[in-house]
Amino acid sequence: MHLSVHFNGWADGYANPKGFTKDRMFHSRYENAYVDAAIHQASVKAKVGRPQRLTDVFGAVKGHLALTFTQMELMYELEKGGEFNPQSPRGKGTQFIEGQLARAATMLGSLWYTAWVESGESTP
Repeated sequence: MHLSVHFNGWADGYANPKGFTKDRMFHSRYENAYVDAAIHQASVKAKVGRPQRLTDVFGAVKGHLALTFTQMELMYELEKGGEFNPQSPRGKGTQFIEGQLARAATMLGSLWYTAWVESGESTP
């Protein structure tokens, strides 16, 4: 969401052929209300990968963000199908958000790990 003009419902002034929500509370519902209602730390933690040393930090971040951006339409399709209703959590929506959180946590862990490893290396 943070990489697009469609960060909080489909933005006005843009073609919306699939009829995605324009609800200006979508971002909050997705990141706060649904997460609070349906996402459990243990489920996300089980999906987090081991941190890896990143040999190209800029490239890794760019790749992570590019992959995240490719998931935006799927997220809107899931929303359209009712997957992010905090009063009635569903499996696909829950799995999607757990996967996004785990991927982000894995990336953050790798960034921290890379910084830690490189902080102990001598400067060339």
